[in-house]
Amino acid sequence: MRLLWVLQNVPDIQEKLNKNQIRFGTLDTFLIYKFTDGENHVTDYSNAAPTGFFDPFENNWASWALQMFSIPSSILPTIVPSVGNHFGYCRIFPEKNIPILCVLADQSASMFGSTSFHRGNVKVTLGTGAFLDVNTGKKPHASVNGIYPLVGWKYDSELVYIAEGNSKDNGLIVDWGKTIGLYDNVEDSSKIASSVPNSNGVYFVPGFNGLQAPYNDPSATAGFIGVNPKTVKAHMVRALLESLAFRVQQLLNVLQTETDFTFDCVRVDGGVAKNDFVLQTIANLTGKRVERPVCTEMSALGSAFLAGMQAGIWKHRDELENYYKVDKVFLPHIEQEDGIHQNFMEWERALSRFLRWSKKKTK
Repeated sequence: MRLLWVLQNVPDIQEKLNKNQIRFGTLDTFLIYKFTDGENHVTDYSNAAPTGFFDPFENNWASWALQMFSIPSSILPTIVPSVGNHFGYCRIFPEKNIPILCVLADQSASMFGSTSFHRGNVKVTLGTGAFLDVNTGKKPHASVNGIYPLVGWKYDSELVYIAEGNSKDNGLIVDWGKTIGLYDNVEDSSKIASSVPNSNGVYFVPGFNGLQAPYNDPSATAGFIGVNPKTVKAHMVRALLESLAFRVQQLLNVLQTETDFTFDCVRVDGGVAKNDFVLQTIANLTGKRVERPVCTEMSALGSAFLAGMQAGIWKHRDELENYYKVDKVFLPHIEQEDGIHQNFMEWERALSRFLRWSKKKTK
């Protein structure tokens, strides 16, 4: 919609369009264009997929969307595979041309970095937001509940799709807890949450930026509910961290309802993945093994893996699995299963009070 506004409101834009002087693209497109001194105007499939006018079922810009919004296809970048020599050379360093071998979207790179190469592999990134991604193999996943089909990567003849659900508020919530004085350091939050056996009826809804799947409600809000005279900081910290795991469980529930994937392990990465309490709660909720890697910055690792394969450092992706090192495994505590699921249902009941709140967001 921002592009549409520019095309309709910026002075002289039509004249420049007629002269073929306008180019549009994603952030990677801009960087490649600048790095190559204007030589290449391209993007890869994984970065094109989340734009809103890429059709994952046709693997091209969606003609219906371009026609609907009167967007000229001439301004769009050429879509190319995620790996190869077609990105050109970085020319910003005098007398040194550095080949650009891989361009990959954030979560796609994280998926590859976690070596989630096979259909049904599940990865959760716990960063500023939470992103749950499932490898759907050769077919894009169509959803009516807010899970969207994306391209994982295209390498040679292999085109891999992923299905993604997200919760915009994750690490942001942990940082906010420090801001309001629930703990002095975010590293202390896990220990504080574990210092009490439960949240004593207190629940938190992480909706600063609305609530995504399965609610898809931008007007939802955030807050505590159930606070009582016996509430102490530890109860509030536990409720805060539990809400992050509960949102991951909701996204998994949607995917499991819509698909036939089976999995026995959830691989996690991102800053919040360092929080033992959150990961143990996810394990207890899902009943699955949760793995935290030694390196939690999977996006950078995934891009390096693919670039390395193109450069000949590795011949086959199976070699990369040796580089995935597990720091800690969280196994579900079966004896807590009934209690955690009862708590989860109560939290969902509490969450219903926070929907359709902000009138401003619905305008």
